[in-house]
Amino acid sequence: MLNLLKKSKLGLMIFLSAILLTYCSPSESYKLENNREKWKSQNISHYSFVIVWLAFGPREVAGKPVRIEVLNGKRVALECLDCELPETDFFDDLDTAEKLFDRVQSSIAAKPYSLSIIYDDDLGYPVSISGENHGPRVTDDSWSIRISQFKVIDGSGSESPDPPLPRVG
Repeated sequence: MLNLLKKSKLGLMIFLSAILLTYCSPSESYKLENNREKWKSQNISHYSFVIVWLAFGPREVAGKPVRIEVLNGKRVALECLDCELPETDFFDDLDTAEKLFDRVQSSIAAKPYSLSIIYDDDLGYPVSISGENHGPRVTDDSWSIRISQFKVIDGSGSESPDPPLPRVG
């Protein structure tokens, strides 16, 4: 009887610990809103970043680094760093920090099998969004978006060590 009581207490403690960890850790929605507010508070209007899409997409850009420049919430330049970029609207939903936050929000709402989001500690923008829609038994179901080389550009563009990108018409 004493042994059963000890096992019951242990089981109850494990169960309560799991509940506490679930409810005490910030949810993805909470982290999203927190980081979105952090990003907005920076008032960054001119910036660039490199995005890599790892999943199915246009062959020419899947897995390739694409540099995007944004001014006042609109993409002003797009350049594949090691490929010829075809005429594509593939990046239209990923070409600003605000749209990356929207992608995170829609990914959370879709309730995928797995979802991992990492945000920049200082500015709050998403640096990695990865998901698996239906689980490990479904082939070619995982996807990932990686953001790197984020640069704030001042009015003259002088803070960006890279050459200016060609302007989008």
